[in-house]
Amino acid sequence: MKAPRATSWCVMTVVVASAIGHRHLLRVVSWPNDLGLHETMVSWASSRFQHGEVPFDGWMSTLSGGLPQFHHYQSLPHLLTGWLGAAIGPGHAVHVTLWLLVCTWPVAVYLGGRAMGLDPWAAAASAVVAPLIRSATGYGFESFSYLWLGNGLWSQAWGMWTAPLALGWSARLLRTGEGGARAVIAVALTLAFHLPTGWFVLVVIPLLVLAEPSRWRTTAPRAALVLVGAAVASLWVTLPFLADRWAGNASSFNSQGSFADSFGWRRVLGWVLAGDLLDAGRIPILSALAAVGLYLVISRWRTGGIGARQLVVVFAASLVLFIGRDPFGLLLALIPGSSQVFLHRYVATLQLALVWLSGLGCQHLARWCAGHFAATRLGPVRAAAACVAVGVLLVPALRSSHRLLEQDRSWVQAQAVADRTVGRDAEALLAIAERRGGGRVWAGSVNAGPAMWIGSVSGPIWLAHQHADAMGFSLRVSALAADLEASVDPHARADLEALGVRYVLSAKGASPMPGAKLLAVKGDFELRELGGRYLSGAVLQGPALEVDNTSLAATLLPAMRAGASTPGRAQVVVMDGRSPAVPDGTTTAGSAPTAAVQVRDHEVDLEGGHVAADVTSTGRGALVVRANWHPRWQATVDGKPAKVLMVAPTFMAVAVPPGTHHVELRYQPWRWTPALLVLGCVGVGAAAWCLRRPRQRRTSREGGTP
Repeated sequence: MKAPRATSWCVMTVVVASAIGHRHLLRVVSWPNDLGLHETMVSWASSRFQHGEVPFDGWMSTLSGGLPQFHHYQSLPHLLTGWLGAAIGPGHAVHVTLWLLVCTWPVAVYLGGRAMGLDPWAAAASAVVAPLIRSATGYGFESFSYLWLGNGLWSQAWGMWTAPLALGWSARLLRTGEGGARAVIAVALTLAFHLPTGWFVLVVIPLLVLAEPSRWRTTAPRAALVLVGAAVASLWVTLPFLADRWAGNASSFNSQGSFADSFGWRRVLGWVLAGDLLDAGRIPILSALAAVGLYLVISRWRTGGIGARQLVVVFAASLVLFIGRDPFGLLLALIPGSSQVFLHRYVATLQLALVWLSGLGCQHLARWCAGHFAATRLGPVRAAAACVAVGVLLVPALRSSHRLLEQDRSWVQAQAVADRTVGRDAEALLAIAERRGGGRVWAGSVNAGPAMWIGSVSGPIWLAHQHADAMGFSLRVSALAADLEASVDPHARADLEALGVRYVLSAKGASPMPGAKLLAVKGDFELRELGGRYLSGAVLQGPALEVDNTSLAATLLPAMRAGASTPGRAQVVVMDGRSPAVPDGTTTAGSAPTAAVQVRDHEVDLEGGHVAADVTSTGRGALVVRANWHPRWQATVDGKPAKVLMVAPTFMAVAVPPGTHHVELRYQPWRWTPALLVLGCVGVGAAAWCLRRPRQRRTSREGGTP
């Protein structure tokens, strides 16, 4: 059988086996991790598609007080899955796409490895190894990252699929000048799917020029064209994100510890020596094979071909980023954007390089065995047996992966039972809240402890799966209230009401919150009502409090609690010097309200980005909307444009003069996305045209195989 055909069958066998092993991912149950966030985003996108909109941007109201999440996040996976979810349901769409991405990743590893310069058998061996890896951190390109027991890194799974193609095709382009268009498209898609992984690809492409420094006059322009073409093609994602980034929360929780700085050289070196980047908790067979592959490409630096050197560059760049700021802080400071990424996540790209290296190690070991027995009388038989023996080396990894999948499957089955039983009771209480007019819900906090559990899923994460407007699933989005949400006293009624919480869902018999009205009890849960509402009237209180997005909780938490002691007032806030200034004479000082403000008829459709209300004020007052302020909200009072002010804690207010007035607020989506998409297509075409060149015969130096 010819090598390309045999290796193709090998890769497809791996995909089928992985699909069978991961089949439980197709079951729609509540997950205890970040999959709840992604399912919420997909559900919102599906809803917008069903309303006849293309949701490049819009107000997602159900997490942390609301934000334009698709404006502040890499949203292409959620757009595509939301479109599918409009037909089959968002929950099913999320699980189907996750299953497909995880199971078919060996195909991307194989194709990327071939483009990187691996021969068919080495690339196929890499594809076999890819589903078996397991790290000590659980954040890599490994099965655990995407399981129920893992971290729910659904968005990363999309970047995981395109990253091998982006790196491999870019490397091939620099070596041979071939495939410019697909390299640009793969890099742009990686950026649109998962910005941290895309950022790594952008950093590595210029470094690949170093693999053949004597040809830099040829390779450097090619690398520059790929970078420019991909950057232009992904502007529809990155430009809105960068333009309004100042209006999102820069969480103080993310600027410390391993997330920002990674783990340092001592800890990472310990993992490397123990084999815990590919073989955590088991015999480090895959790590040994990767070490063999790394030795081969380094020892053959001059004779092994440019592809071997490019693979070393990918490995070295990943290792430096994963080690982090101890000791590479000064070096990383020179890389644009390095202060904005979570360095601990680059265990993923390090794993990808190690997977390719382990494929080389497998191939070398098989060739050594075959060559060792070739001269004997039973050479072919013994050579085949030796190759089987090499395959036996993978048995510990296979058994470990099988045990993990079986364990994950059992937890999914148990959670499905919980969703059908106690979950139904909690859903019934949510239905009662909805019939009473809806409102923001609290079921505890992932930081301070949940108030209830549905099986093994905490209350705040379970609410995300229900697409309820809730507080408590904190620090997952860059909403302005995110750090406040993580800092409030979960037992203080005033704190929850200040965040707009109306309903508290908790375990039956839990200590009742003072003043909370018991509405219903169902099974093991109870529903209580607080005074929080989406809309209220208030008098604006000055002088304005100056804040920026790096210290929101520290500055605004005292103001929020002070406001709770003076009902009827709203403390004016100026965000980073860019939010609207308060008109003279609008704010007051003192402790007693100078006007009575009442909200009458109102309509609240935060998911659709629309709020309308009739407000009656005896003096200069304001309508307060308990949704996070953002510069893209616009308002009118009696049809005339009005400023949308920011008030403590992080919410919106519109000033109204004495009398009765009709106030409307609308979220205005970013309008340049279609034009940027067209520009992106032009950018890909222009880069491909500039990179085009006649096909030339590959020399051993240009197309060498590791």
